[in-house]
Amino acid sequence: MDIRSTLMELLEAFNAHDLDRIMACFSDDCLLEMPRGSSPWGSRFEGKQSVQAALATRFEGLPDVHYGNAEHFVDPTADTGISKWILTGTTHEGTRLEVQGCDFYTFRDGKVFRKSAAFVARSQFASSGSTGSGAISIPSSRRAVASSAVALPIRPRCSASP
Repeated sequence: MDIRSTLMELLEAFNAHDLDRIMACFSDDCLLEMPRGSSPWGSRFEGKQSVQAALATRFEGLPDVHYGNAEHFVDPTADTGISKWILTGTTHEGTRLEVQGCDFYTFRDGKVFRKSAAFVARSQFASSGSTGSGAISIPSSRRAVASSAVALPIRPRCSASP
């Protein structure tokens, strides 16, 4: 399966909450980085069992989680892909979430070797106000999440025609 097809399969499997289908796309020595956590990368999980357990918490914490409005970007020469999405879901406490985010995938031998997730919770920033330049003023407690969401290594593929 090519990278774009794998990204589409992963999105479908995540929306079906099908951990077996998701994990079939991952290598045995995979690595997962999720945005929440005390480290700059959030939380890191290594190995297929640890990654599966971490992903299970997403479905447990947001039983109706859904990834919509997906866009996929692929760099086959670097064996990488990015899926951009809007996550919606409701916590057990009844809090409705809607966040834009992306997953940066690194592939090896056709399997996901690394998945790094990032998101920006716009509703949490909306009350911070505008700086007047159209930018949002982000509280210092949220800057790490916001900066990780925009600091993904993306290599544009553009060529100029004479």
